[in-house]
Amino acid sequence: MSHKSNVADYDLLYIGETERGLHVRRSEDDESFWLPKSQIEFADRNYRRHQTVSVAIPDWLAEAHDLA
Repeated sequence: MSHKSNVADYDLLYIGETERGLHVRRSEDDESFWLPKSQIEFADRNYRRHQTVSVAIPDWLAEAHDLA
């Protein structure tokens, strides 16, 4: 299923990642969640845990994680 939407950048805290997903949270006090790499864009670097990462996320996915 294809979603057509706008994309916005969000600064999130990096927790970890796998080949298919990015594990992040909004702040130290928030629950962590996974974002599918197939739906987002971010600079692929060697991030450290709790480092801020800027992620381009489609509106529909941001809304699903209460970011928008």
